[in-house]
Amino acid sequence: MCLLMEIKATNVFSDKFLTSVYNRNSDGLGVAWFDAADGKLHYYKSLPRTLAEAIADFRKYAEGKDC
Repeated sequence: MCLLMEIKATNVFSDKFLTSVYNRNSDGLGVAWFDAADGKLHYYKSLPRTLAEAIADFRKYAEGKDC
Protein backbone atom coordinates (compact mmCIF):
# COMPACT_ATOMS: atom_id res chain seq x y z
CA MET A 1 0.00 0.00 0.00
CA CYS A 2 1.24 3.49 -0.79
CA LEU A 3 2.27 5.87 1.95
CA LEU A 4 1.74 9.58 1.38
CA MET A 5 3.71 12.13 3.39
CA GLU A 6 3.74 15.91 3.23
CA ILE A 7 7.22 17.14 4.00
CA LYS A 8 8.23 20.66 4.93
CA ALA A 9 11.71 21.93 4.13
CA THR A 10 12.40 22.23 7.86
CA ASN A 11 11.65 18.54 8.58
CA VAL A 12 14.62 16.29 9.21
CA PHE A 13 13.88 12.58 9.38
CA SER A 14 16.15 10.13 11.16
CA ASP A 15 17.45 6.99 9.50
CA LYS A 16 15.34 5.06 12.04
CA PHE A 17 12.15 6.78 10.84
CA LEU A 18 13.03 6.30 7.16
CA THR A 19 13.76 2.63 7.88
CA SER A 20 10.27 2.21 9.35
CA VAL A 21 8.76 3.87 6.26
CA TYR A 22 10.78 1.60 3.95
CA ASN A 23 9.77 -1.49 5.94
CA ARG A 24 6.10 -0.56 5.51
CA ASN A 25 6.42 0.05 1.77
CA SER A 26 9.57 -1.00 -0.05
CA ASP A 27 7.88 -0.96 -3.48
CA GLY A 28 9.20 2.41 -4.59
CA LEU A 29 9.84 6.04 -3.81
CA GLY A 30 8.39 9.12 -5.45
CA VAL A 31 9.00 12.76 -4.60
CA ALA A 32 7.31 15.83 -6.10
CA TRP A 33 8.09 19.47 -5.41
CA PHE A 34 7.39 22.90 -6.87
CA ASP A 35 10.39 25.10 -7.62
CA ALA A 36 9.41 28.77 -7.45
CA ALA A 37 12.66 29.76 -9.16
CA ASP A 38 11.67 28.14 -12.46
CA GLY A 39 7.91 27.94 -11.84
CA LYS A 40 7.81 24.20 -12.52
CA LEU A 41 6.66 21.07 -10.78
CA HIS A 42 9.48 18.55 -10.54
CA TYR A 43 9.36 14.90 -9.60
CA TYR A 44 11.64 11.94 -9.01
CA LYS A 45 10.63 8.26 -9.02
CA SER A 46 12.76 5.26 -8.15
CA LEU A 47 12.59 1.58 -7.34
CA PRO A 48 15.34 1.33 -4.72
CA ARG A 49 16.75 -2.17 -4.31
CA THR A 50 18.00 -1.61 -0.77
CA LEU A 51 17.18 0.42 2.32
CA ALA A 52 20.44 2.36 1.91
CA GLU A 53 19.50 3.31 -1.65
CA ALA A 54 16.01 4.44 -0.53
CA ILE A 55 17.46 6.62 2.24
CA ALA A 56 20.06 8.10 -0.12
CA ASP A 57 17.36 8.92 -2.70
CA PHE A 58 15.15 10.49 -0.04
CA ARG A 59 17.99 12.64 1.29
CA LYS A 60 19.00 13.72 -2.23
CA TYR A 61 15.56 14.56 -3.62
CA ALA A 62 13.28 15.36 -0.65
CA GLU A 63 15.33 16.67 2.23
CA GLY A 64 15.29 20.45 2.50
CA LYS A 65 12.26 20.86 0.20
CA ASP A 66 8.53 21.27 0.64
CA CYS A 67 7.35 18.04 -0.97
